Amino acid sequence: LDDSALVRLRVVAVLANQIDLEQAVLLPWAPRDAHTSAPLASAVYLRLSPGAHLAAVHAAAATGGGTLRRTAAYLSASDAQNNRTNRLALIAILGMALVYTGIAIANTLVMATGTRKRELATLRLSGATPHQVLRMIGVEAFLVSGIGIVFAAGVTAVTVAGLRQGLSVVAPSVRLVIPWLPISGIALTCLVIALLASLIPAALALRGPPLEMAGAQE
Repeated sequence: LDDSALVRLRVVAVLANQIDLEQAVLLPWAPRDAHTSAPLASAVYLRLSPGAHLAAVHAAAATGGGTLRRTAAYLSASDAQNNRTNRLALIAILGMALVYTGIAIANTLVMATGTRKRELATLRLSGATPHQVLRMIGVEAFLVSGIGIVFAAGVTAVTVAGLRQGLSVVAPSVRLVIPWLPISGIALTCLVIALLASLIPAALALRGPPLEMAGAQE
């Protein structure tokens, strides 16, 4: 038990597979009561008999420091609290990953654009205007980012399909919800970072004379 005490138990029932009871063992309250630091239950489910007085039940709950609420309201509040906790944890973990991803995208494209000075100089000496060169750089960054987003969407689709298949077996009543708005915002942010990390170094490089750019070291 909680205090490492050993007890012998008799199995009286085996429940069907449920997502909320996976790897769970349901015990009588008596064996646990003497071996835990928190002997009181956090929630007690009641089914009131016909004609029961709610005022008396409210008074009994208040005597023990509890409150009486409908099951649906209690579960909704519990789910909301769990969702807030999970959302904060997700923001903390995913936020750091997204920051490092943005840094990696910007660093890669800045370095890649910086090594193309001779190529940009050749385009300028061939008659291309700075605007045309920047437009070409922007289209390249857009295409590269778009291809990355397509590949990421494919990998995500396979993962979601497997998750949906697994939930249909374990918990068919669970509805899988995909957060399209945050996903779209992340993809758009990566696209903007890629464009800025490509266009800004290219614009700075094009400020010099094309001949000097052509003789610059890579």
